[in-house]
Amino acid sequence: MSVFLKTPPRGRFALQGLLVLGFAWLAGCTPLAEAVGGLGPAGDALRYALKPAAAPDGARLPPGFEYMQVGVGSRQALMVLGQRRVAGAADGPAQGVEEFWYSAQSELLHLRDGRLWRVLGMTTEWRKQYRPPPAWEDLPTNGEALTWARRVDRMPGYRWADQEQISTRRLLSVPADQAGRVAVQGWPQAQWFEDDVQATDAEGRPWHHTQRFALWQGQVVYSEQCIARDLCLTLTRLGRTK
Repeated sequence: MSVFLKTPPRGRFALQGLLVLGFAWLAGCTPLAEAVGGLGPAGDALRYALKPAAAPDGARLPPGFEYMQVGVGSRQALMVLGQRRVAGAADGPAQGVEEFWYSAQSELLHLRDGRLWRVLGMTTEWRKQYRPPPAWEDLPTNGEALTWARRVDRMPGYRWADQEQISTRRLLSVPADQAGRVAVQGWPQAQWFEDDVQATDAEGRPWHHTQRFALWQGQVVYSEQCIARDLCLTLTRLGRTK
């Protein structure tokens, strides 16, 4: 069984039918419908994730996997970690930590140090990115912005090396609208960062948006990131279930 499924976009980001990649492995790579019916608690967790507005309940998830809660508007669902590795050439310096998160709809979020790096299987895809973003520790501690360029190959439309100008700064306090989230999640000393992004959309129109990231114990535990004008995600790391 290949764990990387190359399929065309499904018309929208189909969060209702979320993976758990391990579900398919545990079911001997049987079709998903059969796997859901025969996995006991794992199948129950997957059926629970099918409820579009339900907040995932970690107590009902099968143990031993790392999960991420993904929000698109009012919809909440889960993705599972398939692989984590150090980025960079074998004979060169490390360029951050890469993570590969999967859904049951053949969707992939490839993150590098918590930032979107590649996106496959969604209505907009990021096929390739050309240079790593600045490391979080390299951002000025006084809140001064660091400006950098991101170039991404995007589909549809064959938008190769599509460029964005990004100004990233370290926030000196927790954003006011995130105080409740910090208290619930237990990130009292998380460091927050903010991107100011100047981009163009699929029609070539100027598109300005803001992204935010919370860094806690060396990992981005929460972020708000946009793939396209009509596809912005909130990503919350849930950790490994026991």
